[in-house]
Amino acid sequence: MSQSVVVNPRPALKAKLTKEPFSIPNLKPLYPPKKAAKLIQDDYALLSSMWWPRATADRLQTCTFWFLWLFTWDDEIDQSTSDLFIHIHKANDFRKESLEYVKFCLGVGDDETAKWDFQNNPPNRPLIRSLDVIGAHLQKVYNHGTFADGNDIPRDIMTDPKMISLWYEVNMNMSLSNDLLSLRKEIKHGDIDSMVPVLVSARGLTVRQAVKETEAEINRNIERFDQIADALLEEIKLTHPEKVDEVASYIVGCRYNQMANFLWRYVVSLKI
Repeated sequence: MSQSVVVNPRPALKAKLTKEPFSIPNLKPLYPPKKAAKLIQDDYALLSSMWWPRATADRLQTCTFWFLWLFTWDDEIDQSTSDLFIHIHKANDFRKESLEYVKFCLGVGDDETAKWDFQNNPPNRPLIRSLDVIGAHLQKVYNHGTFADGNDIPRDIMTDPKMISLWYEVNMNMSLSNDLLSLRKEIKHGDIDSMVPVLVSARGLTVRQAVKETEAEINRNIERFDQIADALLEEIKLTHPEKVDEVASYIVGCRYNQMANFLWRYVVSLKI
């Protein structure tokens, strides 16, 4: 019996890698030693793996780097020590440029995006500009109509009012959970624009009362999510019966996202 010859692909791959010029982007300005240490401590790999437990390794890697970029971007505005936190007009400019560059990197730019001419004039801020590396991978995912879990749900379902209401509850759940679990850290750093401080200021509640009210709203939020999810599935059974399983899977993914956010925030809060 003849045996097939196994060809080692490494020499050809090495030759290809050696021949093609490339450059590694300088990301060090984004992550000075103190910030890099915090990113490692916060364990975004844990967050990502809990957030998308069904994702393949390559998609999970892309999504993890997206998390790193997004949380770093968010800190630029939210932290009271940031120049953008102090100067609202600079923060608004930062948000606007970021939004348009995100659209540019994902290949979904519009007329407003074109005005920035990012092809010839990339953003000056290294943090915004660094999205191009991640965006190249995200764009491939978006262009193939698949996400971390491999769902392929039609646009009319993703823009359905019930789906949008579902996203709202997911975002509220994450925001409120974060507000509770990050409260001590944010008070320590003077970042007191979250739910509990707002309730204390606007409604004259004690801190304990505000915490209790936020907890109650999270419970109401979970109930609303379940009700909307059930209503959405009933609607899909009538309008897109062939997509019921995928939408059900997507809803499960939303639950994973919320639980992952809570568990990760809790783990991080223990390190503070």
